[in-house]
Amino acid sequence: MIYVTNIGSVVHVLHAFQKKTQKASLLDLRIARQRLKQVRGDHP
Repeated sequence: MIYVTNIGSVVHVLHAFQKKTQKASLLDLRIARQRLKQVRGDHP
């Protein structure tokens, strides 16, 4: 599974991992959210 986002004309890969269950783990979701904030400039 890969979390990506477009900001302007740039595609950012936020997090990539192999899923072993139906749900994504909370840790993987937190990592993707944190990295999204970083690329948006919301968080240092």
